[in-house]
Amino acid sequence: ISFALRDALPRGALKLNKEVTKISQSENGVSINYKDTMSGAEMTTTGDYLISTIPYAVVTEIENDFSADIIDAMKTPAPSEVAKFGLQMKSRFWEVEDMIYGGVSTTSVAGNIAYPSADLHGTNGGVLLASYLFGGRSNNFSAMNMDEKIEYALSAGELVHPGQYRKNFNGKAAGIIWQDEKYNKSGWSSWRGDSIKKLPTILKGEKRVLFSGDCISPRLSGWMAGAIEGAWITIAELDKRVGMG
Repeated sequence: ISFALRDALPRGALKLNKEVTKISQSENGVSINYKDTMSGAEMTTTGDYLISTIPYAVVTEIENDFSADIIDAMKTPAPSEVAKFGLQMKSRFWEVEDMIYGGVSTTSVAGNIAYPSADLHGTNGGVLLASYLFGGRSNNFSAMNMDEKIEYALSAGELVHPGQYRKNFNGKAAGIIWQDEKYNKSGWSSWRGDSIKKLPTILKGEKRVLFSGDCISPRLSGWMAGAIEGAWITIAELDKRVGMG
């Protein structure tokens, strides 16, 4: 879906490897300072409006002239600490031996183990989501080196699939720990309890700045569906502003 949305944009509309360093606004427009992360060159662009989908934990640390109420509202939802780690297997033993086709196994050690629902009965093995960890366990996982991460995932998986997990691992692994990513700093924003009362402040936005993304859809935060729902909300608000202007 994300690639289809990208391909529907006019050529040149997307600028990659650009780090926003400053956001400033006036009654008539907005100015964005950004840095090319490849060359280090600094540039500025301007526009009538800005729609920011930068995660709250990141955008609140960028130099800006947002109101104190907006900053407070964006710092209210809790940043989620989340880690995902995958192992590549030589065979699809979970299908052959256990008749598992997609879905997850929930463990008390590695969180969820998720099985691929594509290429069923394929002959080239597959990648298992071997550890899906939250909160303190994701932080503990973050502190491990790669060899330790692999051993942690293998040991947990061997409890679920004894005699198969470790034997079928082909030595390749990869993962992401969202709170460690410079441009994420969390998996998603979690609105809990009365924190949701601050959401209308964010939906209202600033003079020339609106905030969008999955984080303005509390029940779908962290999901692509939430980002789409957030886009609908923001488009409606922008349409009202442009119409009044």
